[in-house]
Formats: sequence, structure tokens, C-alpha cells
Amino acid sequence: MDDIIFYPVKISQNSRYSFEIEWSDHKKQVVNLSFLQKNCECKICELKETKLVDPLVMATKISTYGRYALKVEFTAGCKSGIFSFSKLRSLAVDLYE
Repeated sequence: MDDIIFYPVKISQNSRYSFEIEWSDHKKQVVNLSFLQKNCECKICELKETKLVDPLVMATKISTYGRYALKVEFTAGCKSGIFSFSKLRSLAVDLYE
């Protein structure tokens, strides 16, 4: 198995509730913010028995975190989700042109 690591070359707002990532291999995917928050693995979210996520949650800020992840600050619930590029790629939905 190859240890190829893909990284985002472009991140753009798709709607108020999702964003699009174009990866270094030219693959394009869309990420739903509520689904992303539901899959947050931060310590605060890990401790919760159930993750009640607002389906209309938005992001106040999305930024790179080192060379391996994105940090997403949500409008409600978890405010400090850090998602590795490989995790994001597995959670995102492919876009077809």
C-alpha cells in the first residue's frame, strides 16, 4: 500500500452548510459541516455519549493546521475540530464534473 498523502490545493465555500475541497490529485469533494462535526474526534466530543449536531451548523472559520489538517470553528457545539487531510478525504463526498 502506498503512503501517498493528498493535500488540498483549493478550499471554497459551497453553501452556508458545506465547503468544497480540490485535492492535489485534482479530485474534487464536498464536505457537509454537520456531518463533519458529528465525526469530530476532539477530546470534548470524545467524552460526549451522544453527539447532537445542529443540521444547520455553519463554520465561522476554516484554516490549515500545520501541514496535515484543517481546523474548523463551528457556529454551535464543538468549536475546535481538527481534521487530518486523510480523515477529511474519507468523510467527503466526490463531485463529478
